[in-house]
Amino acid sequence: MPGEIPQGLVEAFNQQRVALFVGAGASVASGMPTWNQLIGELADELGIKPEGGAAVGFSPRQLLLIPQYFENSQGRRALTDKIRQIIPRNASQASSIPGLLANLSCHLYYTTNFDVLLETALAAASRDVDLVSTESDAHDYSGASKCLVRKIHGTRETADSLIITRSDFAQFETLHPVLTEQLQIDLTTTTFLFVGYGLGDPDFNSVYDRSFYRLSPMNRRHYMTVLGCTEHERRDLLNRGLELIDLTAWSDTPGVDRLTNFLQDLREATSDAFHISRFFSNLDRDKRIPIVVPSLVNEIEPYVFYPAMDLQVAHALEEALALIGVGAVVQPDKKAVMRADEFLAQDVILVGSPRGNELTKYVFSCAAQDLARGEASPITSQFFPGEVRVLVDHAVGISVEAADPACSGEGEDHHEYALIARYRNPWAEGRHLFVLAGLWGLGTAVIGDFIKDTPNFRRLPWDGNETVAVLDIQFHHYDPDNPVYTWDVIPRKSEL
Repeated sequence: MPGEIPQGLVEAFNQQRVALFVGAGASVASGMPTWNQLIGELADELGIKPEGGAAVGFSPRQLLLIPQYFENSQGRRALTDKIRQIIPRNASQASSIPGLLANLSCHLYYTTNFDVLLETALAAASRDVDLVSTESDAHDYSGASKCLVRKIHGTRETADSLIITRSDFAQFETLHPVLTEQLQIDLTTTTFLFVGYGLGDPDFNSVYDRSFYRLSPMNRRHYMTVLGCTEHERRDLLNRGLELIDLTAWSDTPGVDRLTNFLQDLREATSDAFHISRFFSNLDRDKRIPIVVPSLVNEIEPYVFYPAMDLQVAHALEEALALIGVGAVVQPDKKAVMRADEFLAQDVILVGSPRGNELTKYVFSCAAQDLARGEASPITSQFFPGEVRVLVDHAVGISVEAADPACSGEGEDHHEYALIARYRNPWAEGRHLFVLAGLWGLGTAVIGDFIKDTPNFRRLPWDGNETVAVLDIQFHHYDPDNPVYTWDVIPRKSEL
């Protein structure tokens, strides 16, 4: 049975009140050394053997003393040079863990790691990042960034910043009062998730002893992933506000990276950006995707908010795409349909049904011709006009119809429907067409509300290249100035 993520942690992510604290275990799969391996490199030069023998490894006492002995013997510069030699700047192995961490819904990261994997992954995810790795950085930080990484034990990029010897740890609070104070403040105001640490990890213990322990017991619950623990350890840490998440529940297969499995589940449960990027898959971050909207008011739908609703959908799309680092440009359908070959040779978003958007009409008419000839088409939906409009999707077995909401009577249950779909682009291999269209104007307006509330993207069904969702919009009496409605995603049915 797969592991279960604590509900308190999920809620904290959803409230944007989480800080990630990243340890060396999150870097090992990328080819970075464990703490024991790093200390082993230093010990080899000093001729020091593990107290417990090679099978047991270095004792906690040795993990702090050996770097101190190395500095005493060869000097600080030789120690920092050796650390930078042992810890490469670039990963030697592919691992999804840094990318998973960077794509969680989190804006504050702490780490004791010297490597630069985390900040590199955040940059690759188009996150706006500030880095604090020294006491001077902490003094100067303005608090203006959208994402902050605090490397409280320094970074290989700034050799003098490294906290590694016994004397470094002993003097940390004295020499780093701002870093220490900020960590203590964050521990009382933010939910922490520790990943990549073991309960015997000297990095974790140093943070726990100097900051976490003294604040305990705390009202705020924090969390830590571990690979196995005793009931005594669990209860002791829980009494001090730290709940352990045992990663052994995320796989019983040897060789499987349980931390990766856990982070994937956590991303699935908490990251709006992940689900947005999942729908808008494979978009180029260095190009702006066109959002094609109707150019003119559709005389058949003379609602007071039309066509402003199409622009509202477009603006909501721009904000959602910005969360995944993708730009967009709004284009009128009259221009787009005259240059259809150019527009359809790329990823493109179509807002509005074939009744209002000329490019949408062109796309669906081509698909209808293919279907009429018995040819397969990745565009599986069809719109049928009339006083009662019909939307059919053959791939997921959905057929719905709706009359004009503006003509609905009072005291009755009425329905309107909207399509949110991603199709393979038949005009451009490897590209997609994204269609967001209501049967009537109300449906398109509701799509705008759907997109603004970004957690809604988690409710979209996922099925390879094609993703088709139909919203069932329910209302009693339709007031175009103040529409009141509820909606839900229609469950998929058997093929028509």
